[in-house]
Amino acid sequence: MKRPLLFIPALATLATLPAAALASMPVRKAQTGCVIMTGEFFNADGYRLRPVDRDNRPVDLLRYRQKQLRLDGWLHPGDRYTLGGPPRVLGPCPNGR
Repeated sequence: MKRPLLFIPALATLATLPAAALASMPVRKAQTGCVIMTGEFFNADGYRLRPVDRDNRPVDLLRYRQKQLRLDGWLHPGDRYTLGGPPRVLGPCPNGR
């Protein structure tokens, strides 16, 4: 009787492992936000994202200062964002950053 009781927690632990692995996978996501004067990108929800290219090198966004951009790419844990293509300028930032 004790063996089946020990088996259930072990099985439950193994069942949660794939879900934890999927939680750390990158997610395809489009981001809209503004580049502030320091060259940092903040999305519409106010989160700072660090865009990198496909070779994992940081992308310089200084030329897009005070512009609203749309970025297409993959969001990784830690707010790292891999660009899937060039940023698209939507116009000036609405809040004057």
